[in-house]
Parts: sequence; C-alpha cells; structure tokens
Amino acid sequence: MKKEGLNNLTSKMITIKELKYINMSELSKALAAMGIEILLIFSIYNDYESNSCDAVSCNNGSKITYYDISADKFINFIKSQADFLEFNQHSLYIIRNGNFLDIKNVFASVSGYNVNIGRGGSQKAHILSPLDLRLSSYIMALFKNKYKWISYLNTFNQLSKDRYLSYTNKYKSYKQITITNKHLFLGFKPIVVDEIPLYKGDPDKLLDCCSDPTCTYL
Repeated sequence: MKKEGLNNLTSKMITIKELKYINMSELSKALAAMGIEILLIFSIYNDYESNSCDAVSCNNGSKITYYDISADKFINFIKSQADFLEFNQHSLYIIRNGNFLDIKNVFASVSGYNVNIGRGGSQKAHILSPLDLRLSSYIMALFKNKYKWISYLNTFNQLSKDRYLSYTNKYKSYKQITITNKHLFLGFKPIVVDEIPLYKGDPDKLLDCCSDPTCTYL
C-alpha cells in the first residue's frame, strides 16, 4: 500500500437472487469442517445517515462474528483501521441493495490510503485464485453445500449491467454516488462511454480512430 497515488485491490463478488436467512451455528460447523477457523461478516446497509452497529458472535467449531452496520459507520471504521489488510483476509462483506459502484465508494479509503476496488484482469485470470476459492468456500458453507440451490440463487446470467459495471453508455445514465460526513467526502461518477470503435482492415496496424477511413463507430 502506497501513501501517494491510488492503491488497487481486487474484488470477487456474487449477487444473490433473493433474501435468505442463515443459521450461524450451522455455518460455524460447516466452516470448521472446511478448516476455516475464523470468519468476519459485515452486513452493510446502504444508508449513509444511520449510526447503527450491532455485533453477534458464534463459535461452534469456527469463530464467526457478524456485524450489522451502516455504510457511513463502516467507512469510518476501515478508514482508521491500521490492520485492515490483516482482518480483510478473513472477511465477507454484504452490501445490501448495492451494486459494484457502491462497493467502490465504500472502500475508497482504507487505513488512510486511497483505494480503487477493481475486478482484476491478470494473465492468470483463468486460473483458480485464492480469492475465488475462499469466496466459493464461504458460499458453499452458507448454503449447506447444496450445489443446485447455490446455482439457483446465483444471478450471474440475469444481472443487469448497472449491478456489476462502474460505467454506462449514452443511452442510459446512472446517478453519481456521493458519500459525505464530517470526516470524509468522496464521490465517484460512472464513466460515460459515448462511442465504441469498431476497427476494420489490417489488425496488426495501430489505427487512429479520428482520421482512419477504415474505422467506424458502433
């Protein structure tokens, strides 16, 4: 993490189709069977004026701490926590009624560092990563290892773009997300994509879309 400039963190997320209630005692047993000793769950309400913060703990083989917290309180919490990178390795975040742009705003400042939450795109993106494996393990434990049920709840094939992208196009605009309180002011605007170049001709040549006659726009 660098004090100067923007630090990039990679995220991995799942969007659940409908509300489900989870038995923490059963979840603790399932995590223990997988060898996961600790899990912190932050259930974040997308309400920036609330000051609520409640915590419930359970240890039935694996120690689980569940935090019910408002977005503004969570923002202030991670902004000042010097050990964020340590407890983040054992954390699952639930953004209620949120989207990817909300996630970027909530995690814009961490331990005094400016942060950009990205989707990742390394050369090893097709390889199972530790982050993929950890999220998959949490999901399996949460929903009692029922593959068909998890497949039903996963909205991957039905998601609208405003849920998982941080930009839009000229035909539809999304409002700017702004977070304000006495400690913090942040606002991210979606990037507006007006035209997407469609290249024709020799793919080995670098084309100038402003002047090349073989370049058209969608």
